[in-house]
Amino acid sequence: MYLRFLLFLNVIAFFISCNNCLLSNKENIVARVNGECVSREYYLLKVKLYDININDYQQAYDFLNFIINNILLLQQGKKNKIKITKEELKDEIKKFVPGYSEKEIRKIIKKSKIRYSDWFSDLKEKILIRKEINYLAEKNIKIKDDELKDYFWSNIVNYRKLKKVKARQIVVADKEKADEIIIKLNNGASFEELARKFSITSESEKGGDLGYFSEKDMPAFITNAVFSLKKGQISNVVQSKYGFHIFKCEDILEAETPAFEDVKQEVYNDFFEEKKNSFFNIMMENLRKSAKITIYNENLKKIVDLKEER
Repeated sequence: MYLRFLLFLNVIAFFISCNNCLLSNKENIVARVNGECVSREYYLLKVKLYDININDYQQAYDFLNFIINNILLLQQGKKNKIKITKEELKDEIKKFVPGYSEKEIRKIIKKSKIRYSDWFSDLKEKILIRKEINYLAEKNIKIKDDELKDYFWSNIVNYRKLKKVKARQIVVADKEKADEIIIKLNNGASFEELARKFSITSESEKGGDLGYFSEKDMPAFITNAVFSLKKGQISNVVQSKYGFHIFKCEDILEAETPAFEDVKQEVYNDFFEEKKNSFFNIMMENLRKSAKITIYNENLKKIVDLKEER
């Protein structure tokens, strides 16, 4: 008799877990996704977690469909037995606020009036969704070598190595001081030593070393001056809102187009991401077509109406 009772309880537990909508007040349900309910509380929690504003019904409807898509992906991930490792979780927590400990992150979340357990569950969902998308993409997307080469040549500008210059600078507060330094440099004084002695910027300790940079890496007043210099040449005094600058060009790396084989992996990654975006749209369309989705528009509208009343 006892064994029968245990079996009955297990059947009931399974029935409830697969039909969790039975436990919810119908007026509290905004959607059903393959038997899984999206309650008003769950919906509002996601609004809070994603820090979005719902100002009208269309915004509420669009965000609900975003939630539905995520539930479909989580359901698919469960079928594909997608799991998260402890290391993946730790890495994701570290990425949330780089340089902060888990204890400090808890404090930040608490200030937002969000429970850590809710934030943590949402974080796990995001990892599972990302892994499921990658799993399906890697399983379905096939890229041939000739496609990859075509993509490389069509996007060659993205892989071309730009011209780079290695430079040093000295920055002082007034023009008179800058002119004095120019005279010293013309008389053979060391640029590095003068930068250490007179420059007011942080890289003065390194002799004014700015390292290698391309034209897009620095403000125009720097690149205009430096990229017009020959190797070893020193610029005239350049004025900016930071002070009066003197630049020295130490080395030049000319622009070059890499061989396909040298950047093949980078090209593959870029092309794969591009194809993954197209694949994702088709995949979601198919998932939604094969799913049983019900949206309770009146219940969703009540959420918007209540928000408007506030």
